[in-house]
Amino acid sequence: MKYSIIIFTLLIFCDQCTTKKITPNDLDQDLHKHYKKILAFREDTSLNSWDSLENENKIFRRKIKFYTSMYPFTLNYDFDSLRSDNIVIVTTDDRLFRIYSWDNMFGGSMRFFENLIQFKSNDNVHSKLYYDTTNLKAGEYIPYYFKIFTLNSECKIYYLAINCGIYSGRDASESIKIFTIDNNEINDTVKLIKTTNGFSNEIKVSYNRHEEPQKLINYNSSSQTIHIPIVLEEGIVSDKFIAYKFNGQYFEKVLNQ
Repeated sequence: MKYSIIIFTLLIFCDQCTTKKITPNDLDQDLHKHYKKILAFREDTSLNSWDSLENENKIFRRKIKFYTSMYPFTLNYDFDSLRSDNIVIVTTDDRLFRIYSWDNMFGGSMRFFENLIQFKSNDNVHSKLYYDTTNLKAGEYIPYYFKIFTLNSECKIYYLAINCGIYSGRDASESIKIFTIDNNEINDTVKLIKTTNGFSNEIKVSYNRHEEPQKLINYNSSSQTIHIPIVLEEGIVSDKFIAYKFNGQYFEKVLNQ
């Protein structure tokens, strides 16, 4: 029944599209309205608030997927209202790849996030709910993405996305993960980093945070070098880094810095 209501709501909005020109601000305000409901249900202590929170998350998830698929202009739109809700939207320099990340408000000190990846390939804009929480396996965790770098190789464009996980008031992690587009699909398994354990798609560091998560991992576009901080015992972040430099084919470790 709830699923039918969601589809019906989208159909009504689509019908309005035929009689009224939809602007980017219309979409921003509609998503903003639904995310505000998510925040309100999170604060609601009534008996049915959790069901309402779950249903509103479904509506928001389906709407953001629909809008970013249906309207290509959303790929480069600022979505100021969503940003004011602390929804993180990061876009690559080439304006062809974007990640939307938001807190679904189901967590406590351990925060649960959802992501949508939007990209342009062969003149078409696509979007995909990345690690949709409705399909999570036991033990999986979804971080949020806050930075993306672009790496242009001879025959491929790679996107280096940095994400953050918040597991408690103290425990956090940061990772750099590599994406590329193959045949109009997201490839998130390309192994481009050579480590002591073989080639990997991502590198993750866990640490103890004090207040807000720190921004630890960095990428220097000029030298094409990833800098990974060395974390000491008890999760303390040192001022030293391990550097991985791109050699034209993959990232390989260079001297610690």
